[in-house]
Amino acid sequence: MHDFLRERSAHPFHRDGSTLQAPHWQRVVVGVWLMAAMAFAQAATSKQQDDALFVTSPREEARSRETAARLFKFAAQQFSRYADVMPLKVTVQEESWDDGRPPSFIHQGKFATFEAGYYLVAGEERVLQWLVTRSASFKLPSGIRMGQSQRQVLKALGPPTAMSKNSLLFEIGGEAIHEVFFNFSHDRLVEVSWAYGVAD
Repeated sequence: MHDFLRERSAHPFHRDGSTLQAPHWQRVVVGVWLMAAMAFAQAATSKQQDDALFVTSPREEARSRETAARLFKFAAQQFSRYADVMPLKVTVQEESWDDGRPPSFIHQGKFATFEAGYYLVAGEERVLQWLVTRSASFKLPSGIRMGQSQRQVLKALGPPTAMSKNSLLFEIGGEAIHEVFFNFSHDRLVEVSWAYGVAD
């Protein structure tokens, strides 16, 4: 964009054919805007680096995997309670496959206390693919509630697969990786998300 602006300012003309230079204040505004954009990008990159996930002790892998399995079972149970509840809002997206399979359609539903992505199979049964909640009214696993500190969540769940300053990850590995994230802001739990991986 910077080169584009320079090109525009180098070639405009007056009606009499004389070259028209961009006013000084415009050049200053453009320069300030570019510097601000660069500073914002650098700050965002730094923030991502500061919050990088680090794998916890390999000795705790089995425990974190068992916890992840319980968390996914819990999410499935909670979602099943809404089997006959119509979402407040729903959109449908088509997913294409590279191996020749016919396209599938994932529904993204917004419910009172959570959002979820799911497929509809025979009999209109909903098959959960992901679920995200930021609501204090959504029932979380025993001992967990929105607003808790990361230390309190760790005490209730045990060691995670990986962690950062603002996130705890519980993962089930394999051909399809399933992940549960507990996300924090200012050391307070603000979001929990479940995502089912899809095998290639």
